[in-house]
Amino acid sequence: MQIQCVKLSGLISMVMVCPLILAAVTFVDQTDALGQGTLRRSYDVAAWADIDNDGDLDLTTDGKFFVNQGNGNNWLRVKLEGNGITVNRSAIGAQVRIDMGAGVIQSRQVEGGTGKGNQNEMILHFGMGSRSLPVDLEILWPGGETQNITDVSLNQICSVTQPQHMTISTVLLTPVATRGENAAFISSGLLSCEGSGRGLSIR
Repeated sequence: MQIQCVKLSGLISMVMVCPLILAAVTFVDQTDALGQGTLRRSYDVAAWADIDNDGDLDLTTDGKFFVNQGNGNNWLRVKLEGNGITVNRSAIGAQVRIDMGAGVIQSRQVEGGTGKGNQNEMILHFGMGSRSLPVDLEILWPGGETQNITDVSLNQICSVTQPQHMTISTVLLTPVATRGENAAFISSGLLSCEGSGRGLSIR
């Protein structure tokens, strides 16, 4: 996706260009209104989050908060929680895929860091444009499990907690590449570590 950005006196106007979206989006500087006017300027980083819970992504950068004014399109936000046994509670590494039809699939992944010194919101945001029909979610958990949720309505936050016990997909656990002699643990599913001075060594 390309983002064309013009900043004019507290406003940021963006045109997002990709095969699915061609929309002008306006962001208004709300730093003072949010009581954050004393924040120090940051270096060149940016992070996205829906800080006002209205279904569009807002922007923080350079020590300022810019609130997205929206465009009336539909949306879906997915909040994942791992079971705390096979997957961390924050669900870092989990992916959600939505088949939009006509060969188009939207995919998002929960990430613990999205750049140097920045962190996007961990709730996954899907822009739906003019679509109004429910969608099906395919969730790929880091432990190798797949979970499907059907007929999810738009314009809401859909919270999904991973079940305690799930069937693991052998396809997801099949390595696509290996490196060195120690790579065998990937296909066997076994990893044993032993102390080795400053850290751990795989054996």
